[in-house]
Amino acid sequence: MKKAALILVVLLAVVTASVLWVRGQIGITDPALLVPPEAAAYVTLPDLPRTYMRWPKTTLAKISGEQEMKDFLQMPMDFLSKERGGNEAANILLALKPGRIFVAAFAAEGGNVQSVLGFQYWGSRGEFEKAIARMRAELHGGMPPETTKEDHQGTEIVSSTLPDGSSLFTATQSRWGLLSNNREALVALVDRAAGRNDSPALSADATYQKVIEKLPGESDVIAFVRPGQILDTLLKVGSQLGAAPDPKQVEQIRKAEAAGFALKLDGADLRDAIFVLRPNPPNVGVLEHQGLALTSANTLGYFGFLLQYEVLARAAQDPSLQKYVPAQAGDAPSLFDRLAGAFGKEASVSFAWPAERMTPEFLASAAVINPDQVGEILAEATSMLPETTVIEKEGTKFYTFPTLRSTFLDPTLAVSGDLLVFGLNPAEVETALANRGNSQNLKTSPAFAPALPALASANETFGFIDSKALFDRAFPLLRQIIVFGSSFMPGADQFIDASKLPQTETISKHLTPIIFSQTRLEDGYLLESSGPITMNQAAILTIGSGAAILGPQLLKQQ
Repeated sequence: MKKAALILVVLLAVVTASVLWVRGQIGITDPALLVPPEAAAYVTLPDLPRTYMRWPKTTLAKISGEQEMKDFLQMPMDFLSKERGGNEAANILLALKPGRIFVAAFAAEGGNVQSVLGFQYWGSRGEFEKAIARMRAELHGGMPPETTKEDHQGTEIVSSTLPDGSSLFTATQSRWGLLSNNREALVALVDRAAGRNDSPALSADATYQKVIEKLPGESDVIAFVRPGQILDTLLKVGSQLGAAPDPKQVEQIRKAEAAGFALKLDGADLRDAIFVLRPNPPNVGVLEHQGLALTSANTLGYFGFLLQYEVLARAAQDPSLQKYVPAQAGDAPSLFDRLAGAFGKEASVSFAWPAERMTPEFLASAAVINPDQVGEILAEATSMLPETTVIEKEGTKFYTFPTLRSTFLDPTLAVSGDLLVFGLNPAEVETALANRGNSQNLKTSPAFAPALPALASANETFGFIDSKALFDRAFPLLRQIIVFGSSFMPGADQFIDASKLPQTETISKHLTPIIFSQTRLEDGYLLESSGPITMNQAAILTIGSGAAILGPQLLKQQ
């Protein structure tokens, strides 16, 4: 018995010693424990191995793993990686074995920005030095720069001057590779990583905690910003350049104390969330989803939202938009005051794509609270289209616009009781109003089931897209455009083989709905989205693509 007890004690001692040794080797694992609390911006990939394990389960990974998709992507991937360093950087990262990465920025005097970057690595010290040397060479045009070394309590700090005159400081401590453009900022990180600085870090900051607790746990990407500090830095830089900020815009930005973003690989879906910390946000009403009554089980997308006429009025005061806003005489109410008195705040947009139609059908609706005032506004608006016809059927007024009619479009507007409906053809509008009392709408569709929790929580904005059904309808047309366009685009055959485009079913069988919700809370706004790609990501891609296409044209015009 004594012998068994002795063995047990020895085993416990060995396990305890092993845990303590491993913990000592690992050191700090949460990057927020390294970053000082005054950080104006902070972004981290908190667990790269976990993200790596999650990725194969996602819809995007499954699609890219299809053989047809691999064959199609082979040429563009070869094209993108043929340049110098394309594979070298990836090999360096694999050898370094990074586990966590973070970057943080701090406002400094004179509008300058101090930044730090850190990554926890499990490769050798030699691999770290190789990676840093390669990075320094790239920053200096491919040639290794001259460096200066100093000792800080046993940690070597290496510095070099970049071509633009700024400095780069690097060090490694407790398996953290650390970089900064400011020596003092780097030393602070080194001391925290070494356990020599136990002052409160960002993780203990009350504002940071309020934001992070609203975001999904165990996320794969986390970001935190203080808009006020970033704004102050931009204002300092702007004043040096002679820019004059808009006081109202500055005031609105300052109302947000902080904001956070998180992205999580959640099974097949990507899930992201944005939380804006703004105590006591204005109560603009509650979304009742009345537009869902106009949908059908075949609806592919639906967006319900609250209109904020005050925000629209403030935006209309921008000088660049003044020419689009009708002038008012004397003390007459402004356009937005009239709209606020005529319409409720709830509006919706939906779309469908019947198999027999070449183009989608779109439907928009707005709540009506003063039918007489709505009639007056429409009478003034349609006076600019003299051929407008108004027909009343069973208490519903239908407005059609012959001057706007074309082969595919016949815009129609209807006012029925407490609702205004606009569509691209009369049949669509009439069908939507006729089905208004029908219980078989989008809400009862099996594809909509994953969106029901978000529908219940969203009180300001809600969005849903049946990505599978939409892809099934859109991709065959897109395929024809790609095949036709690539044959006329010079050099297209170097990076794309249109003949290897995957079949529609190869991709669509993996797709899940895209869902979005915006919820007003007591201390701010929470925006959540999920899907193969999220609504937030789709918006960023759309804006980025638009900027890339239209930006050069706008610059030419200027």
